Amino acid sequence: MTAVRDIINFFTLKFFYLTYLEWIKSKFIFSIYKNTSNLLFERYLTQPYNFYLNNNSSNLITNITKEVEILTLSSVFPFIRLLTELIFIFGIFVLLFIFQPIITFFSIFIIYPL
Repeated sequence: MTAVRDIINFFTLKFFYLTYLEWIKSKFIFSIYKNTSNLLFERYLTQPYNFYLNNNSSNLITNITKEVEILTLSSVFPFIRLLTELIFIFGIFVLLFIFQPIITFFSIFIIYPL
């Protein structure tokens, strides 16, 4: 009965950890989106009057909203996800080296050349 309780506790803890991690990543990505949009908007505000005569305002608004969103979701989000996965893999290897250093060492040298 304690094994079932331990498994439930583990998955509950895992759920809360992953939820917190996703919240932190989303908050960081949204801050990049917000800062980039604000920077672009400020640059548009400092342009001379001729700039607005030559450019359609809908294109400027699209650049501020949609293009920054595309940039954030297509480049920043995958990079953050890759970084998170690499940290996770590094943590697994550290734990393996702590608890089973000999087996981990030989496993890496057997699997790595493949």
